[in-house]
Amino acid sequence: MVLLLVNLMLYSCNPNESDLNKNDSEKNVSAISIKQIVNTENAPEALGPYNQSVRFGDMVFISGQIAIDSNTGMVMKELNIEEQSNLVLKNLQAILLAHGLSFEDVLKTTVFVTDMNDYSKFNAVYSKYFENDFAPARELVEVAALPAGVQVEISLIAGITK
Repeated sequence: MVLLLVNLMLYSCNPNESDLNKNDSEKNVSAISIKQIVNTENAPEALGPYNQSVRFGDMVFISGQIAIDSNTGMVMKELNIEEQSNLVLKNLQAILLAHGLSFEDVLKTTVFVTDMNDYSKFNAVYSKYFENDFAPARELVEVAALPAGVQVEISLIAGITK
């Protein structure tokens, strides 16, 4: 079950002097943007005051995922970096599917690891999900610690083109 919460946000611009010189097709009097919160039971629940993902227009922003088993809700910190990375990417895939998307739609990923020596091990798993032909932009950063003592966290941004 996918939970959808919709907030309508109405932005309006008051005409100013620069607008007076524009024709009607150039004037932007108001624009409507819709923010949708999307959570799926096929991925772990958020551990704090945030949602799994937010869609805004044709963009999807997926919160950082860590190695949590979506069936049990248990943090799987005892797994090695490859196993944790695989679990995190499967959780991200479930959230993408809730939007009708796949890894091919991902524009950017942000990866946090607790040990840069795991770079090649992480890449071996990551490359199974992102082929070079459609791999997104990415940064991978070593951090001192991650939530619940895990070794990797990944967030992503996807675009809807369908």
